[in-house]
Amino acid sequence: MKYRTAPLTVTAQSDSRGYDGSTLSAVAPITSGTTYDAVGTAATQTFDTKHAGTGKTLTATGLVMNDGNSGNNYSINPWSCRACFTNPSSAALRPTSS
Repeated sequence: MKYRTAPLTVTAQSDSRGYDGSTLSAVAPITSGTTYDAVGTAATQTFDTKHAGTGKTLTATGLVMNDGNSGNNYSINPWSCRACFTNPSSAALRPTSS
């Protein structure tokens, strides 16, 4: 008997933070879909660059499910968010519409 994998979508969320020279985001991405097992490693998101400017993309990665099958009971689909920009004069990231 062949089993289907449970689909999970991990979507990066808009972030607002002061410029700190890194690509780290303090906002957690949202996971949707039905989980039947514990999360082994939570998803995180990062900016595509540490530099200031418009059109920055946040990418969600890293979700690992503890399903006893090396995560193979799930199909994990990451989605990026292109909804933030850095303002070099105020060194802040502000959400924009995507």
